[in-house]
Amino acid sequence: MARRFESDILLIANGHHGDAKDGIAIASLQVRVGMSAQVLASGPDEEAALRALLPLLQEG
Repeated sequence: MARRFESDILLIANGHHGDAKDGIAIASLQVRVGMSAQVLASGPDEEAALRALLPLLQEG
């Protein structure tokens, strides 16, 4: 989903971070249900990106 946006999107979990547009980077973070994670977006459509991605993280 992150690839749909022009903004840079970063996923932070387990003390590490990765490009939310890179499946391998996301997998390496080993985010699991019940874990805390942050999403940071920077760019022209950052608000739309966060509105779209945050519910996905909350659903698990």
